[in-house]
Amino acid sequence: MIFSGSSKAALLGLNKGSPMVKQRNDRNLKFKDGKWYVDFTFRGKRFRQFGGYTKEQARNTLAKMRIERLDEKLGFKKPGKGDALFEDFVEGFIARHSLGRSKTRASHRTCLNSLLKSDLFRGKRLSKITTESVAKYHAERGAGWKVSANRELGFLKLIFQRAVEWGEVSRNPAALVKKFPEPKNKLRILTDDEATKLLEAAPGALPEDPADDSDETP
Repeated sequence: MIFSGSSKAALLGLNKGSPMVKQRNDRNLKFKDGKWYVDFTFRGKRFRQFGGYTKEQARNTLAKMRIERLDEKLGFKKPGKGDALFEDFVEGFIARHSLGRSKTRASHRTCLNSLLKSDLFRGKRLSKITTESVAKYHAERGAGWKVSANRELGFLKLIFQRAVEWGEVSRNPAALVKKFPEPKNKLRILTDDEATKLLEAAPGALPEDPADDSDETP
């Protein structure tokens, strides 16, 4: 059986011009704790996933997920993609991306080691890592180490962007997760009075410059 674009949209309920279709699709969207989630059933199997931070993002996620399920049913999905383990893909990425760049390799390795301490990533297939997984890790990590959490989130964004470009996954689950605001350290120059007080409070005296020794006979 061949589906045209219009019949496929009708089957999936994607005719966005119809208010009735929108209302029906919105039943598959759940709002909780400032986030929207997708919850629907396809061929007897239930699918639940983080959909976005706005209702429109969740609607788009729902439409995309339904298309993906139908493509699987029709046999359009490429086999083998997204089945790589997270750690295996990242190891390959590090080998390719940081070739001859020792500092970059060390930085990426540090991020990977931290991420693999979490069962949200360790032993997971790329296709099974969701936006909700990334957001949960970022929140937990950021509870004590916001800067480290931001660095690792940036690494995840890069990793999954490459995975999309290389055809391993269809979307970047880290793209919608926002970084924590970081404090900005401002450089302030001490006044003469503040500098004097700082020197007086410092332990030990500074050695005198021999060039300033007035007792030295020329």
